[in-house]
Amino acid sequence: MKKTLLAFIAFAPASLFAQIGTDTLIYEDFETDPASWLMLGTPAGIMGDSLWYNVDNDLLPDASGAGRPDEWYWEAPFADADSVGNTGVLCSNSWTNDGQTYVANWLITPSIHVADTTLDLFWKSAPFQTPRYLDGYIIVVSTSTNDYTMFTDTVFVASEHVSLDVQSAPNQFSSYTFSPASGGFVHGQDWTYIEDNAGDSMRWKAILRPQTVDLSTYVGQDIYIAFVHYVIDDNLISIDDIFLEGTGTVGITEHNGSFPMGVYPNPANDMINVNYTLPSESQLMLNVFSLDGQLVRSEDKGTAQAGSGSLQMNVNDLAAGIYFVQLVTEHGSTTKRIVVE
Repeated sequence: MKKTLLAFIAFAPASLFAQIGTDTLIYEDFETDPASWLMLGTPAGIMGDSLWYNVDNDLLPDASGAGRPDEWYWEAPFADADSVGNTGVLCSNSWTNDGQTYVANWLITPSIHVADTTLDLFWKSAPFQTPRYLDGYIIVVSTSTNDYTMFTDTVFVASEHVSLDVQSAPNQFSSYTFSPASGGFVHGQDWTYIEDNAGDSMRWKAILRPQTVDLSTYVGQDIYIAFVHYVIDDNLISIDDIFLEGTGTVGITEHNGSFPMGVYPNPANDMINVNYTLPSESQLMLNVFSLDGQLVRSEDKGTAQAGSGSLQMNVNDLAAGIYFVQLVTEHGSTTKRIVVE
């Protein structure tokens, strides 16, 4: 059985989420052009729609001179740090030279059934630059159909650049006005997930940053989620690695772990403890995957007897972020999400 376990690790695909846990309802990494499955045009406005939609709802033309599409489109990542091992992101343009009209490009997911309170939405985002011409966006939810007017719940807001107000200190985020002024996420304001842009302190390059929203309040309902690029004349925004973790009746077909497992502490910054209960004796392999599905740690834990047991793994050398701890046994595998601080 040991050879089988090692083979599983050696040939595990980069898209981890096609293999682990039954809790992946949606995972899109945009590593290939989504043109074949991303529907262009107005959604059907029905319940239970299984298609993705990509809609230009503002009809404003590109004014950048670069010939950018009017809706969401496939593009290379913006930051140098994101170009390593990352083929593409989904991007939207707001360079319109129209200071009055909002760009409104919609990316709408298929219908998702929220079976219980475990549902979390994960994704990454990065504007082209920050703080000047920082692009924002919103995430909205509909509990009925995918008609635009039915997305009544706003669950996340990223603020956009409005103006530079303190000319004497342009490299300070406090010199700028953003909208909304409070309650919105401002990319780079904490001086993380940015990189140098040829010394231009007014336009740092933005690195894809993981984000999370708890959707447990929608338990028992069928929902749609929309990423809406809703700004006035800035530049570009990118979205990547959209991932819904929960329990549901639709989603990716995956292998189901047949044993309980817990991981603590969570969040963690040093040693994690993995508790499990096995129905019979088994060899164990403990893996850690990054949010984009890359195997970052694998330890052969030998053979364990039937019943309850505990394992440990050191994670203090992992970069801060979201990871997935997977215990592989002869009875299947079980996976839990953790946050490393």
